[in-house]
Amino acid sequence: MKKSIIEIDPKIRLSSVPLFRITFTVLPTLALLCFVIIAVNSNLKFDPSYSGFNYGLFTVSKVPLAILAACITILGVIAAIHRSAQTTLQIEKAIEQNTFSNFYKHRQEYIDHFNDIKGKLTSHISTNLSDKIIRGYYSSSYPLNNPSSFSIKPYLGWIESFDKGLIEMTYILSKMASNKEVSIVILLYQQFVRQETSIRQGLFDFRLHEDAEISIDESREIEFHYWNNSKSDILICQNLLASSFKRIQDYADFLTKLKYLCDEFEGTMLYGTDAYSGLSMMAHHKKFNEGPINGFFKEDSGILKISEDDNKHASKIFGDIQKSYDRKIAELDSMSRLNSNNQQ
Repeated sequence: MKKSIIEIDPKIRLSSVPLFRITFTVLPTLALLCFVIIAVNSNLKFDPSYSGFNYGLFTVSKVPLAILAACITILGVIAAIHRSAQTTLQIEKAIEQNTFSNFYKHRQEYIDHFNDIKGKLTSHISTNLSDKIIRGYYSSSYPLNNPSSFSIKPYLGWIESFDKGLIEMTYILSKMASNKEVSIVILLYQQFVRQETSIRQGLFDFRLHEDAEISIDESREIEFHYWNNSKSDILICQNLLASSFKRIQDYADFLTKLKYLCDEFEGTMLYGTDAYSGLSMMAHHKKFNEGPINGFFKEDSGILKISEDDNKHASKIFGDIQKSYDRKIAELDSMSRLNSNNQQ
């Protein structure tokens, strides 16, 4: 893009600025041209006396000298503007360099701190947490940060969204633990799997290696036959069912560490996931009643018939879960606002 001749570019030398060069060339040339015109068209005689010099300088040369004086003034103004622009550019460069340096230092400190707490996580989690994954957590916690933009204020909404997902999983698991009807348990587990898949894909896969491996002997594909002739299916893995509560604990512990990592960085007061997500309510439910599931695995048929009454019962349970979830979220939001007010 062609630059305007009146633009003063601080990146080039003053003598190379177009406006400076034009002013320095045109105005002295105009002054000289005026003097020549005056001299040619006036009947001037050489007078070496003081009156002759005064007449020549202050009368004959008045216009050319005024043009030269204006030229010097204009050049001075251009030089001052150029100096100011260069100072501004230097400040911007310094800020840019500081931002660049602060971003990488801050991110590296985050990674170093994260690596310190990795040792407190179980081995199947810590061994798979690479620096690339940790950088992803940093980008999610500080979405405004990049080499050209830096802020120390974290955004923890992404952590809290996973936190809320855990709350829902906790209540679903609680209902699974207290229910003895296999159809209801599996319908609840279907929703549990959907929620955990969302968390696993967005956060991390906390399944043990043996849990992630599907064993033919310990898994079964179940086909739902609904009263309205519709169908769906789900793969049930006994080892994943048995470790459901443990995975929620792992997710909660991990989210708490992510929050406290930002707390350590910024001094932010945050509620801990393990204390408030409902895990205390689940403490006595180390696993749900496996009797119905074990009995179903022993059957030859992989078909589960869902009656309209089953569907109504499941809908009521999901309604209860939603009410418990809403109350808990309202409680947490209230605590979060209180913490924010205390910090102010």
